[in-house]
Amino acid sequence: MKRRIMIVSAMAVFLVLGLVAVYLVRREGERLRLAAQLAAQLDATRSVITRAGEDLPQPGPLSRESRVSVSGSQRDWHLEAETKEHTGPVIGLEAEGEASDGGLRPIRIVDKVGNRNAEIIERLADEYRKRGWTYVIEHAE
Repeated sequence: MKRRIMIVSAMAVFLVLGLVAVYLVRREGERLRLAAQLAAQLDATRSVITRAGEDLPQPGPLSRESRVSVSGSQRDWHLEAETKEHTGPVIGLEAEGEASDGGLRPIRIVDKVGNRNAEIIERLADEYRKRGWTYVIEHAE
């Protein structure tokens, strides 16, 4: 009788340990899947902004100053793009993506100051729609 209780107890412990292991493997798999999707979002966003900058007409002998900064982790990313010419801001955008326990949150595009922002936001929106990513557009104050 004692032996049977020990066997049943050992089986219960192994069952619980197995369930915990399955849970942890699934959770890690989900974390890696979300991290890969965030990396894809950042790559797509950076590519669209880079192409848009390359499509700008050359300012001639006048100077143009461009800057793209990127930061992030496995849970989020942030990109800021700015291009200025002698006539004023040409591009002024921010975009960011984030993952929560429930999945990907909508990509946030912030329209700052730039006379080409509308065109670039439309390109970003097209790319995001093609990939099935949700997004929101905000206008900076």
